[in-house]
Amino acid sequence: MVTGWKKAKIGELTDIVNGGTPSTAIAEYWNGGINWCTPSDITKKKTKYLSNTEKTITEKGLSESSASLLPIGTILLCSRATIGEMSIAASEMATNQGFKNLICKKDVDNEFLYYALFPLRNKMLELAIGTTFLEISKSALQSIEVIIPADIIEQTAIAGALSDVDSLISSLQKLIEKKKAIKQGTMQEL
Repeated sequence: MVTGWKKAKIGELTDIVNGGTPSTAIAEYWNGGINWCTPSDITKKKTKYLSNTEKTITEKGLSESSASLLPIGTILLCSRATIGEMSIAASEMATNQGFKNLICKKDVDNEFLYYALFPLRNKMLELAIGTTFLEISKSALQSIEVIIPADIIEQTAIAGALSDVDSLISSLQKLIEKKKAIKQGTMQEL
């Protein structure tokens, strides 16, 4: 192992917060000002950052359920069915119970951890249990080890470089789509 790097369990690097769902039978819990994330918000958008959700809840819905208001920067990690899919909260929000939300401790860069979790999806699936659908438990998730630079400055630099690569890939994908549209238009004219 490279000097300056360490192995640590996810439970040592983050506070893991479960999601929750207000009662759907009580209308006053819904359509409020708090974003409430479901796994489909993550899988439909497939973006690194999530700022808005399809459904919202009210303050009363939040306070009278097991849902928690999560801070900006929380890693929203799907823990059921689409295990390992994730985004970073770009606004305060709550999630349903299909999540294990990771709030990074002060010496952990959330974007670095976001990238470090991608290769661990198979490990999450191995640890998942269930008969109707698979789910990774909080205790199983917190036991998974991650290799991470000890210095948060190095974590941030690595995350920045990976983020730059993501931006380049996104730009190239948009350019490819534009070229395909031009080609399609040209073929129709011919």
